[in-house]
Amino acid sequence: MIAQGIVESESGASKMEATLRATDDDEQELRRHREALRRQRAEQDEAKHREREQAKIRRQREWDERQRRIKAEIERDEREVLSSREADRVNLKLCQRELKAATKIQAVVRGRRSRAGKHIDCPAARPVLHAEPFIARAVDLE
Repeated sequence: MIAQGIVESESGASKMEATLRATDDDEQELRRHREALRRQRAEQDEAKHREREQAKIRRQREWDERQRRIKAEIERDEREVLSSREADRVNLKLCQRELKAATKIQAVVRGRRSRAGKHIDCPAARPVLHAEPFIARAVDLE
């Protein structure tokens, strides 16, 4: 009986050692598994970070392009306004020149008629400043 108890205790001890070795192996396997999961999570986080950075860069490029287009459009509109103002100013100068010339011509004609004894009490045509010149401007074709 004692011998049997010793054998059982030795077999129990060997089973316990095997269990401990299995537990150590399981712990190592668990550590390896946890390390693999940690690496996988780190890789996923890194991939998400790269993806976010690329999206941020893309959005910045799109925003810069949009700003450039808006700026170009504003500059084009400003050039058109300046060009239009310059054309209006030139037209006004031409119209003023034509008004001055028409006034002088009418004064000369009225003077001649008056000296000839055919004066007019109320002239039918009066010089008026107009918006577009009557005489076409010479256009440079160069």
